[in-house]
Amino acid sequence: MLGSIGLPSERVAAHEPSTAPYWLQAQLNAGRGVAGSRAAPAWQFIETGDLPALQSRGRLRILVLDQHEVRVPQRPSLERQILGDFASRYGLQPVWVRLASRDDIARALTDGRGDVAIDEFSLQYDGRPQFAQTAPLRSARYIAVARGGDGAPRGISDLLGRRIAVGRSSPVWGVLERLADAYPTITLLPQPEFRDDRKMLAALARGEVDVVVGRRDRLVPLLASAPDLEQCFDLTDDRPIAWTTRASAPSLREALDEHLHRSELVRRDRPTYTDDLPGLQKRGVLRIVTRADPDNYFLDKGRPAGFEHDLALRFAAGRRLRVEVIVVDSAEEMSAALRDGHADLMIARSGVHDAANDPDLVLSRPYYHVAPTLVTRAGDARYIRPAALRGARLLVHPRYTDRLVLESLRAEGLGASITYASADVSPAEVLGRVASGVYDATVIDSHRLGEALAAEPALRAGISLDNHHQFRWAVRVHDRRMLAAVNGFLRREFRSADYNVLRQRYFHEQLGDAALAHETHARPGISPYDGIARRYADQYGFDWRLLVAQMFEESRFNPRAVSTAGAVGLMQVLPNTARALGFEDLRDPAEAVHAGTKYLYLLRTRFEADLPLADRTWFAVAAYHSGYDRVRRARERAVRMGLDPDRWFDNVERAMRSLGRSDAGGFERRSAWLRTVYYVRGIRDRYETYLQLPVRLAANGVGAGDHV
Repeated sequence: MLGSIGLPSERVAAHEPSTAPYWLQAQLNAGRGVAGSRAAPAWQFIETGDLPALQSRGRLRILVLDQHEVRVPQRPSLERQILGDFASRYGLQPVWVRLASRDDIARALTDGRGDVAIDEFSLQYDGRPQFAQTAPLRSARYIAVARGGDGAPRGISDLLGRRIAVGRSSPVWGVLERLADAYPTITLLPQPEFRDDRKMLAALARGEVDVVVGRRDRLVPLLASAPDLEQCFDLTDDRPIAWTTRASAPSLREALDEHLHRSELVRRDRPTYTDDLPGLQKRGVLRIVTRADPDNYFLDKGRPAGFEHDLALRFAAGRRLRVEVIVVDSAEEMSAALRDGHADLMIARSGVHDAANDPDLVLSRPYYHVAPTLVTRAGDARYIRPAALRGARLLVHPRYTDRLVLESLRAEGLGASITYASADVSPAEVLGRVASGVYDATVIDSHRLGEALAAEPALRAGISLDNHHQFRWAVRVHDRRMLAAVNGFLRREFRSADYNVLRQRYFHEQLGDAALAHETHARPGISPYDGIARRYADQYGFDWRLLVAQMFEESRFNPRAVSTAGAVGLMQVLPNTARALGFEDLRDPAEAVHAGTKYLYLLRTRFEADLPLADRTWFAVAAYHSGYDRVRRARERAVRMGLDPDRWFDNVERAMRSLGRSDAGGFERRSAWLRTVYYVRGIRDRYETYLQLPVRLAANGVGAGDHV
């Protein structure tokens, strides 16, 4: 392995200003201006202190390769979000400092010109005492690929006399460069920054190079389409990829670790697919994109619910598809997710107008219609047609209509001034302000008119504002089989008994006066125990929403639940386990959540510390359900199956399925293995729903109108 070939170590030297590289000198000069007339950029100061010193300066300088976003287009947005949340939590402003190489990042971190590096460090810095790493986010193994046959290299010594293609930005570049210095017959061919792996393999197949060096997870999938090429040997073991800080900043590293354990980093990158219905059915998953909406998609006692959501579940169930939901904030994002292959179906009424104007998308047949209706004071005859609304003052509550629908109407020429009530204003208060003349009118969807007018007799329904915001779904224009399946389902479902039950449940159940007085678009949270989950998630380093997702899976938020095996309470902990952890009353919600969280934490500590953070968490969740020993056995089976024993999804979970099929202990033991697979996936899917849906479903966005 490259890490043990005994090459001399390289000293990390500080840059003096006069010897700074051109890209850094240019930034320094730009910061100084003429005769120091302009202040230096926010990142240009020397600070080698710990977290309190950074807080006193108010900056967190994040070091990143200059073309980081080109190399991994999805990763930076996730890391930006996580580091942005971290910085906000500690009163810091995140400052992104882009540098040209990994060596420059290492020097800047050592010198105190940066505080945390998020790119993988070069191999020659492994084990350097001046650096410390956070919990690993994932891992990487570097391999050599060459043309197959008897002459293929089988070890480092076989690289002599060969032309090796490797990216200059690769973490293994520095070590290979020193190897080439020691053995001149090795020819290093530095590839352009972040060159596509396919192009390097194509050059290898043409005989332009002899060996390609790169990451195993990127190269191996490409070898299936290049039968003349093969993975020859590993240059490294699995290397944990983590963020790096100075070793002299232990408080910063510990704070980052704690934040990572609680963060959304366990969310997976989603692949893109743009194939039609047969490909979708082969994968067995229907990916739906929508918006949070008080009628069509929201959380109800921890469960996703809503008219369109439940209807889409019926469509998926009829084709034996598992549903994944992607929640975004705008019509543009919904169309983009569908168009770009991140979703298969769009189910939000508020996105119909944009989808209808997108040549890459096509709408289904309509299956419901709700008209936004103007509501004014009884006897006010001014607003008898839409043109008369110019200059009118409208106050709108998000429970009564969709904001995006109104914004599309405004874009089409609705001349009214629209104010959106905030989440803490009740619908009754909005109706009262219109009735008293503070505002001229409000807008209420037709299916909510009855409850609103019953609550405020001084108001009356007026004109309907549009006729084209029908309920339709959308698919990609080339997905003809998907469109035919959706239209066939909606045609059969329309006005069926199940359809009418959903319509009655979500659109026509009336609210009593007392409920209406306190009803708002906001919801207090996911469960009645969110506060308890937050408390112990902070203490043990988890995201509180993960604990709530597990709590739902275990007990459906029933604090008195008892399983057939004798597990008790919200987190279904066995009494003997609870007593060993120091807890007695599992029917008490606080004790139950504390016991379950502590048990999950202790399970997580039993797995290797250098495992990717996400998988270490999911291994712990699996062990919570089936026991540590079963997860260990599944990881051993994964090795024998040629799967990655350090990855849960699509790897160890497949091995666990295999153990379930081969277990000779009877039906109950075989099904126990499979139940663990479903258990973890259920928690993961629900957790991702909780991440996407805001805890309080308030009106989305600002800027298009004022807020009360």
